[in-house]
Amino acid sequence: MTTDGLLIDTDVLVDYLAGVRQAAEFLEYRKDDLFVSTLTVTELLTGIRNEAELDAVETMLGAFTTLPIDGAVARRAAVLKRELAATSITFAACLVAATAIVHNLRLVTLQRRTYPLVRELHVPYRRLV
Repeated sequence: MTTDGLLIDTDVLVDYLAGVRQAAEFLEYRKDDLFVSTLTVTELLTGIRNEAELDAVETMLGAFTTLPIDGAVARRAAVLKRELAATSITFAACLVAATAIVHNLRLVTLQRRTYPLVRELHVPYRRLV
């Protein structure tokens, strides 16, 4: 299946903002269309501690197309949540996954286990703990 671009999850963007080399290399040399979910924007802005961080986040987000959580995404997220009711998947994760599925995007995340039903998923690097 060919996708129409990449939906970047919050964890990769947090790493980018923190100066993680692998995140920067992955994002800065992409030729794909890059997208974020409205939920990711909310998560990033919730973590802002000062004006400098706000400027950095807003500048970074300018490089992405933000996709809304519309009726199609909400409905697909509800189906995912029902299908995964026996797991610990959060509704937020279902919304991000549904955004990728509805818009035919590959989801880029470091959390493969969080998104068990997303076929088009890419883990660009591994965190060294």
